[in-house]
Amino acid sequence: MSESTGDIKLRCLYRLVDMSESDEGMLDVIKFCVDLGMIADRYECPKCGKCMVLTKTKRVGDRYEWVCRSKKGAGHHITRSIRRGTWFEQSKLSLANILLMTAFFVREVSQNVIMNELDLSPCTVCDWRGLFREICLEACLSSPPIGGPGVIVEIDECNFRKHKLNRGERLGGKWFLIGVERGGRKCFLRVVKNLDNESLVSVIKSSVILGSNVYIGFWKSHESLEIEGYRHMVTDHSTNFKGTARGMHTNAIKGTWSAIKKQIAFRTEPDQFDSYLAEHLWRKNQADQNDHTRAFFRDIARVCRPPTSDRMVRFDDPAQTFESTESDEPSTSG
Repeated sequence: MSESTGDIKLRCLYRLVDMSESDEGMLDVIKFCVDLGMIADRYECPKCGKCMVLTKTKRVGDRYEWVCRSKKGAGHHITRSIRRGTWFEQSKLSLANILLMTAFFVREVSQNVIMNELDLSPCTVCDWRGLFREICLEACLSSPPIGGPGVIVEIDECNFRKHKLNRGERLGGKWFLIGVERGGRKCFLRVVKNLDNESLVSVIKSSVILGSNVYIGFWKSHESLEIEGYRHMVTDHSTNFKGTARGMHTNAIKGTWSAIKKQIAFRTEPDQFDSYLAEHLWRKNQADQNDHTRAFFRDIARVCRPPTSDRMVRFDDPAQTFESTESDEPSTSG
């Protein structure tokens, strides 16, 4: 059902919700998730190492699980949830409803509409929206370099607090560096421990394409970049570093901050600013694309890569830290 190109329509996801009522339809939902890379297409038995078989069962809400049975030797009967180690693992909501709620987030559907459409509590929807923003954060932190010959890239900084999902410590830093293409949609987000020359240069080398004009809005000692040899690099690679003392302006960054402030003006929890910043940057990066929902599913699959064996199960990704507050949905077993 999942085509490889084009965006995923809401009607397709609503159809999956209806189909999931039957065993055959539920299998189609699982295959849809497999095609998106959100559920593994195989799982290795931890006992014998063979591929387990996707088997219909009444034991779990998803109605299918990985099973390996063997009568050889001592014999074994091993089962694993299809959600194990995935984006879906810690939730009791149905796969189809999670997919639909994800698409609602991408389309900026209001919390009240999501609650009514999926019959969910405010707390559950709020928690999931926070988790979606975590995906935006991870996607922005690993986004490709921006800029290019003659393109102006503006860089600014932002101090961040520990996230609701306790991501601050794991990120290993306390400063965000934000880069935005002037006149374009592309941007990046990086984390550094200190705002020193070494950190700034490292980010520029990894996140800005050679030949770009780099404008640094916050750097008071930008001259030291030249002292360290970056003027020589500028000569060799035609990369220009310009600071505020030379009359540059950072309107692109200022516009980003202005949009962020408008977006979260009604928020009452300042410690969520960082995740809203990431959401804004993710949407900015996707503005010129026509497959936003599919792109977000791809980011989920990359951040929460489904394991194909017990050895690959991670316990430090967003999917492992979220707990659904709903209790009226079928649960899955481990």
